[in-house]
Amino acid sequence: MLSNCRGHAARLLFAVSLLIVTNHAYGEELPEGITVTLIAEYASRIPALEKVRLVKVVMKPGAAFTNIVITNEEYCRLSQGQLTRTNHTTGITQVITAGSMWAPPKGDRHTVISTGDVDAVMWVHQLIEKGAAESKM
Repeated sequence: MLSNCRGHAARLLFAVSLLIVTNHAYGEELPEGITVTLIAEYASRIPALEKVRLVKVVMKPGAAFTNIVITNEEYCRLSQGQLTRTNHTTGITQVITAGSMWAPPKGDRHTVISTGDVDAVMWVHQLIEKGAAESKM
């Protein structure tokens, strides 16, 4: 039974979706051209985690999250479009294309711009630690 739960948890983390950069860095107001939708939120049975969220982020071409701090452990997947992501903490810039998965480092500062010619659709699994400040959706 325990190995079955571990398998489900591993698949959840692997199948995880995109970075985000959700609006927790922006409070109530999102940058123009960006929508963030909370798809699901589940209580966690892992002692250090309070909950797991699935968030869908849609960014119109040219829309950007600028200079945000990643406040939760996140696993991201881009299902459509193209993003250019700059990690200001490490100085690394990368182009992310549809089908890509990544995990932005918690605590690092990022800028993410939709650089494709169609809306970028990102899926993000956020792992919310117990006692973490509640982010706004």
